[in-house]
Amino acid sequence: MSNFGLRQITRQRFEQQTRALDAFLGRSAEIAAFVAPQASSTQWLSRNDTQRLYHFIGRSEGGGARPSLGEKRRAGLHREAMVRRYPGLRASFVLVGRAGFQDAQGLWVAPAQWTADVDETSGEALDFQCELTASEAREVADYMRWLGSSRPAFDWLDEREVSARPTPPATMPRMRRVVPLSSSEEMCQHASEALQESTQSVWLTAPTVRHKGFIQALAEVARTKSLTVRCLIGDAEAAKALAVTQPDWEVMACPGMACSSLLLDAAQEATALVSNIPWTGAPVENALGLCLVLSVDDARLRLLKELWAEITPHCVRAS
Repeated sequence: MSNFGLRQITRQRFEQQTRALDAFLGRSAEIAAFVAPQASSTQWLSRNDTQRLYHFIGRSEGGGARPSLGEKRRAGLHREAMVRRYPGLRASFVLVGRAGFQDAQGLWVAPAQWTADVDETSGEALDFQCELTASEAREVADYMRWLGSSRPAFDWLDEREVSARPTPPATMPRMRRVVPLSSSEEMCQHASEALQESTQSVWLTAPTVRHKGFIQALAEVARTKSLTVRCLIGDAEAAKALAVTQPDWEVMACPGMACSSLLLDAAQEATALVSNIPWTGAPVENALGLCLVLSVDDARLRLLKELWAEITPHCVRAS
């Protein structure tokens, strides 16, 4: 494994994603939504000039229930802004559009981008980022509205802290191309069902592989269908343990891998799942996230294939 080569590729890919996010935030829009596992960089928020901003986060800087002082200052960057905290939120995307998110445009954002300053790459990682289609952006806008219907105890709205009694969420909108998730186990079940559609191969990328139930499901499908299994795993120790239990699989240790994805039948009629919930790790009950489904005719499948082509030569086979 070439650590230098891997670091170089990781930095290059991260910088490409940074430029793409920067360009997306520069689009003309009346309203924007930043949804992230934790508070976004002030520089990113200042890149987006809109009349109204929604900033939904999973974790406050100070770990408390209310928005922190830093988050209140972030809200002050916009004429109208709301900061809302949802414990367990793992979704990572940005939406821009006209009022009411008409003609919404969306970007599926690599989570590490949110916490990195525009001119720095301290949080660089190997992850997936792409623009959403018009139909996906509409679904994600509906998801955000649904998320907003479940009120937490505190918002920070227009320079005022606003409290309200929690209310039951509205009915989850119907979504077809983007799958809403409420736990890592739900994503695990969705991924296990997708495995049944594979006929040739399964390629897995993951930060770690410690969920024995999913690995057993993958092993059973691979054995039954005689599938080729390849894995790029960020956690070297977990990769080594997996290689021992599944010696017929190609398991590569790939430091910095943060992408949670399945690429099915890569050589022919490929499909894929990309999730911002790392379902192969330790089970998490309260995890609000999304799974992006890339069908056989989706041009963005090449992004996953390019990840594999660029990274694999610089990783080492675990044994």
